[in-house]
Amino acid sequence: MKKIILLSTTTAFILSTNAMSNSTLDGVYVTTATKTEKSIDGVSASVVVITKEDIEKISATTLKDVLDKVPSINSQFGRFPHASALSKGAISIRGVGANGTLILLDGKRLSGETESPYEMSRIPA
Repeated sequence: MKKIILLSTTTAFILSTNAMSNSTLDGVYVTTATKTEKSIDGVSASVVVITKEDIEKISATTLKDVLDKVPSINSQFGRFPHASALSKGAISIRGVGANGTLILLDGKRLSGETESPYEMSRIPA
């Protein structure tokens, strides 16, 4: 009998937490690898949402400032025009290296590994 009460209490807590989190993310949509837009609760992948309020709270001014606060993202930003590999920005997400990470700015691909470098430290937050 105690197990049933504990299970129902736990289930009620999980459901209320899920309802609370969905209410704050109602307008969030994710574009998946198949280029289809889905509601955030319809995506099975792990998603991190960074809001304008989050950016203001940490006083971020560049993309690097924002990415430094996101767990599981490793970012390296060098300074252009030094012609070294580190002058290009490299972002690794969840262990997938920079070669497997697509970076878009306003829907347009930033330069990749084989193209000219792009100074990502200049991208505003």
